Amino acid sequence: MSELQARLEEVFKECEQNKRQLIGIEELRQDRDARIGSLRKEIDELTHKFEQVENANSAFQVSNTSLKANLEKSQSELQHTQETLNLSN
Repeated sequence: MSELQARLEEVFKECEQNKRQLIGIEELRQDRDARIGSLRKEIDELTHKFEQVENANSAFQVSNTSLKANLEKSQSELQHTQETLNLSN
């Protein structure tokens, strides 16, 4: 009987140890899932910000091209006006 009692206590201790391990694994799983959720949210936010910056950059490039064209036109007009003024003097 004492041998059976010792075996029962041993099995009970193993069971308790397994329960603690399962609880630890579950806590790790929950922490991992929370981190994954947080990182996914951060990726979504960064992706959205990147898209906004990319759109703004495209608009600035179009504006820059337009401004360069206007600058070249203005410089050409200025040069023409200076030449006309020089001729009239």
